[in-house]
Amino acid sequence: MFKKRLFEYLLLNIIILIMELILNLIIFSSLTTYFFLELSLILIITSPILICRHEIAVIIYSTIILVFYCIFFYTNINMDYASNDIFTLKYIILAKEAGTVMSLAFINIWYILLDIFIAINFYVFLFLIIKFVKVNKKNMNKNIMFFILVLFISFSIRIINLTNIKEENKNHDMFKDLSSSEIMMKYSENLKKASLKNFGLTNYIISDFNNVYYFSNNIKIEEDYSNETLLTSKLKNFNVLEIMIETGTNEVVDKYLTPNLYKLKNEGINFTKCFSKNKTNISEFIGINGSVINGVHIKAPKSPLSLPNILKELGNYETNFFHENYANYYGRYDVMKNLGFENTYFIKHEDDEYENIKYIANEYEWHNEFNGNYPLDSDYVELAKKYMIPEGDNPFYTFYTSLTMHGPYTYDILDEKSNYKEEYNKLKEIENKGLWVNPCINDPIDIQKEFELYQAKTMNLDKAIGILLNRLEKLDKLNNTLIILYGDHECYYKTDNLSGKTMNDYIFGLNNYKNPNNYNTYLVFSNPILTNLIKDNINLYHGFENIDNKLIYSDIVSPYIIVPTVLDLLGIKYNQNLYVGKSIFQILNNDNYNLSNIFYSHELEFIISDKLLAYTYDNYSYIFEADEIYKKEFNLNLEKIMKKIDLLNSIYGNNYFEKENNFNNILNTFKYHI
Repeated sequence: MFKKRLFEYLLLNIIILIMELILNLIIFSSLTTYFFLELSLILIITSPILICRHEIAVIIYSTIILVFYCIFFYTNINMDYASNDIFTLKYIILAKEAGTVMSLAFINIWYILLDIFIAINFYVFLFLIIKFVKVNKKNMNKNIMFFILVLFISFSIRIINLTNIKEENKNHDMFKDLSSSEIMMKYSENLKKASLKNFGLTNYIISDFNNVYYFSNNIKIEEDYSNETLLTSKLKNFNVLEIMIETGTNEVVDKYLTPNLYKLKNEGINFTKCFSKNKTNISEFIGINGSVINGVHIKAPKSPLSLPNILKELGNYETNFFHENYANYYGRYDVMKNLGFENTYFIKHEDDEYENIKYIANEYEWHNEFNGNYPLDSDYVELAKKYMIPEGDNPFYTFYTSLTMHGPYTYDILDEKSNYKEEYNKLKEIENKGLWVNPCINDPIDIQKEFELYQAKTMNLDKAIGILLNRLEKLDKLNNTLIILYGDHECYYKTDNLSGKTMNDYIFGLNNYKNPNNYNTYLVFSNPILTNLIKDNINLYHGFENIDNKLIYSDIVSPYIIVPTVLDLLGIKYNQNLYVGKSIFQILNNDNYNLSNIFYSHELEFIISDKLLAYTYDNYSYIFEADEIYKKEFNLNLEKIMKKIDLLNSIYGNNYFEKENNFNNILNTFKYHI
């Protein structure tokens, strides 16, 4: 009995360790940092096999564990293949949305076959053990003694490793006074790839599971209010039109093909180093709220920090949200209500039962199959423009999430059913004149065609923006409206090409998800009064350049800066500890580096600047050479940002703002400077 159980025990552990090894080599090209911590936990989990009396119990228990590992093994390596992401239990609530955008391009069939091959090998060897290893005695004494020995050794190894983790992280404020288990949970919550790499798959999953239910009760909101500068309040009571561009990268902005995007970029503030890499709803939430809790995907909490809540209460703004999708997608109806939008506009679905919701473009009701052929932004905006840019005297805050540019880009643009014939014909006309060159011109023809579709979709969004600009001009509201456009993420969609590359890989030729340039997206602030004010005081603020009378902001930023910068310009003071980013006008000019707005990705859970990328708390992946002063500033601001994220996770996780007095107390701290 002992010999057979020992072989079965070793077999299962060897199979699991092989999967762990393959997973780490594929995703990280390295081994688990705390290998013995992971090994000890695996040995503990599998140890009941040693004391199973019946063979059927061994088979059932082994199968349960093997299925668990096979699922998480495949899910993680395939998510890394599809989008450089890894699995977290928080994604389960997005299963429905994920299903609608799933395509075969995101599935690596070889990983499925590898998973099956590993499982088959386990059962083949298990069968051989059952058949050929003889059982001489059914006395379990030796099994029990070995079981106890395994547990003793495994727990001892685990305690030693946990002690080392606590000791190695004791000097970081983020982990101060935390137990080793809490440190591992913090990693899995804020730096999940680092957690997987450092602690192994089993430890990561357990820590991730604990994070679903655990949030720190230590909520201490320290005050750090924004300062008044020369630009504070200069746009007081101005309208705000904010547009989040689906897959908004700079490579599709062209003088001839997208004249409105090009005009706004060159007449406003052009942020040349804006990094964004989050799922659409997360980037959307950040652009409205200035932060987001990790894992808030569907029913977002009530927030007094959001622009619509602040502007509605303090400035008597009319607040409007628009998207040409169904209200239940990403739970936007509940999310936008909690963020303070008075009016929300969607396309009606036959199953909708929402109250106080407004529908436009009902004739464009569509089957949400995410096949690349969507309602046109230009059609939707034409129908919605009078609501987006209202005629009344009260200022408005309007947020619009576009859709047309969403991938994939794999269907035939010349198909008679295509929405983009007009744009495609113009594209070819401009290309034939030698005024535009496909950035994928040296890539396979199918890649060139996919980029052409992406470009045609952008041209349609540009047409929609032109409609809004014309309405602002017609209503004489162009000069007193701040226009903000930003991209949610890079062009991550897999192509039909067998290389497995994304469209972004072909556009930039980087093929390295660790390179920050992969995530450089479109961001523009446009208002003629603001532009002139900055040009007149350009030496006061860090990061600005006036090149050929075009205003460039060359410091690193992300969508996190939008809310605090808008509040600053409108003359509303705010607690900087409650926003991940800082207003760009709170950063005065000096000769040192400024990395106050390094970017944290909730999707990939890493921190990037234009030179460094951090997966762990204090280790860097070098993309370019960075001097010691730069690295020191990067590390300093990384620590500040992670502390803010930790605070915000605790606030939202404990539903702190659901209590009316907490909500109102925070909202009352937002006061006009003048």
